[in-house]
Amino acid sequence: MSRASGLGTLGLSLALLSTQCGACNSFAHPEGSNVRFAQFGVFFGGQVQQRLEIPISPDPSQNTQGLRVEFRRPLPSAAQITWDWDYPTARSGPRGPCSAPRKQRTETATVPAGADRFEQLLNLDPTSVPGTYNLRVMLGEEVALDRSFRVVRQRLKSED
Repeated sequence: MSRASGLGTLGLSLALLSTQCGACNSFAHPEGSNVRFAQFGVFFGGQVQQRLEIPISPDPSQNTQGLRVEFRRPLPSAAQITWDWDYPTARSGPRGPCSAPRKQRTETATVPAGADRFEQLLNLDPTSVPGTYNLRVMLGEEVALDRSFRVVRQRLKSED
């Protein structure tokens, strides 16, 4: 195989890999679904930068994440969207980190008829405990997004 064709194959492989990895954090929806895709992350330049780890900062303005749900077609009628947080309340429980008690918090909004997208800013509390969090988003009875992420303590410049 020539070097040029090897580089072409490598480029195609990387392109396929990046396409697949880009979908790793988006929830797959069947054709008949109202939801085309849903994402959770940082709004940046019209895109959503999805992260597996979110550093928590003492500055509340740096703890804002975004939720975006895009619909296949404009909604024919108003619909309720709900997002449920599941998160740790302590670093460790009586039998180690996995036994730590967890909390749940539910928030809702109404998506108006005719909407083709829903966006919401979500704020993480600066006192959030590091650990695994889960966000589940429902459009009516349909799961729009169900994903976990880790909240980690933000590293200070002096720690580098």
